Amino acid sequence: MFVWFFLLIAKKLKNLLIENFGNKIMDVILFSFQQKGKATDDSVIDVLFVLKDDYNRKMKRKTNVIYYNIDLKYEIVYDTQIISLMI
Repeated sequence: MFVWFFLLIAKKLKNLLIENFGNKIMDVILFSFQQKGKATDDSVIDVLFVLKDDYNRKMKRKTNVIYYNIDLKYEIVYDTQIISLMI
């Protein structure tokens, strides 16, 4: 698959998260082989979500539903990490 496809998925994920969580989402970052343009059809999409605030169990469950729906729609495998700037 091509890098543009993975970037499109990251953008869709970011938009869905913003729709659901508003301004709590600071950024969505695509990294590893996808970002470097060295992805193969078997590569996993690695996505990092950066939050402005801390997150809770309810938010984590809701994000899992969003990820699952994207997985099913595009038949892709990706690993997501969530970090918070809240210390």
